[in-house]
Amino acid sequence: MVQLHSYARAWLTLILLCCAMLMQAQDPVFSQFNLNKNYLNPAYAGYSGDLSLGVNSRMQWNNIPGKFSTNTFNANIGCGAGRFGLALTGYDHVEGEGYLHSQNAAVQMSVNLPGKLGRMFGRKLRRQKYIMSGGISLGVGQKTLDWDKLTFSDQYSAYQGFSGQPSAAHGYSEASNTIFDLSAGLRMQAEINRKGSYVSFGGAIFHLNKPVETFYDSDNRLPPRYTFHFFTYLQTKKFTNKPNFLSVGMISDNQQNLRTNTFMMAKDVQHWGKVSMGFRRQNFLLVDRNVDAVILQGLVSFGGLTLGYSYDITISKLGPHNTFGTHEIGIAYNFSGFGLCGGGKKGKGKKSADNCFMLMDNVDSNFKDLYLWNP
Repeated sequence: MVQLHSYARAWLTLILLCCAMLMQAQDPVFSQFNLNKNYLNPAYAGYSGDLSLGVNSRMQWNNIPGKFSTNTFNANIGCGAGRFGLALTGYDHVEGEGYLHSQNAAVQMSVNLPGKLGRMFGRKLRRQKYIMSGGISLGVGQKTLDWDKLTFSDQYSAYQGFSGQPSAAHGYSEASNTIFDLSAGLRMQAEINRKGSYVSFGGAIFHLNKPVETFYDSDNRLPPRYTFHFFTYLQTKKFTNKPNFLSVGMISDNQQNLRTNTFMMAKDVQHWGKVSMGFRRQNFLLVDRNVDAVILQGLVSFGGLTLGYSYDITISKLGPHNTFGTHEIGIAYNFSGFGLCGGGKKGKGKKSADNCFMLMDNVDSNFKDLYLWNP
């Protein structure tokens, strides 16, 4: 019985390892997208015009062996006079109880063009402000694998069980080749009334060049990842310089066979917080199939510091009692007024449309810390 258990475990390990190396790798998925916007679209580079720093940590399915954990960082800064933004991003993704690591670092740049809608949009939308942004990302990445933590079928004997002898598979390199990664995206924000309500939408393609990523000589190409987001922000307060939004939106993330669609509804709490609820599923239209998780999320912001927490309740066949759900935390700090070439602030004699980072350039300072994290 012990021998059968050992064989089963060995074969399972071998199968999982082969799947990890032979199938085309796929990127992790996040719930704290408002504190991790660079991962959603490179057109968000320098999104606030100020210097901002952020980190995110996601711990997926904590009760399952070989759980996934991902840590990311981002640094953004903008130049209002030049209408461009810059970002430095990176992540470390761990799979299989630390066996397989994926690292990636990238430099992003965005160009942001403000303006006002013309007559073709009708009387209600005419002269409403908009910002169009385009961005590119240039990155490098690599995977590492600790072969010593793995056992293979040729290390087991039918009579003695595990022999402890080295496996022929240990001859592979512990690190894959280094890849060079290209990504690009577009996004737009536009006011939909004079009360401060607006829409935000965009899309991006990651791994445009389909880089080869492998531990040995094979043509294992990283498949492109496609993202799309759409959000509507409805102003619920009388004064536009003190925004308080009810928002409804969705994010679609598609890479090869992995498809996720996240639907969220959020409400601002005064000027210091936001509460959100949503769900993630595979198919976009079929509401009765492939629901993965219900997402509960909270965000608090004060003095430039913003803290976020989300919990994904697994409602698929895996069940919350088996996975213990998924936790994700985010921390970000915005250095208000600290940007390149003036940080995009409206100067004397300039029109409000000259602000190329924020539609609402007259936001009260107490409300800005929360407003700038809206995707």
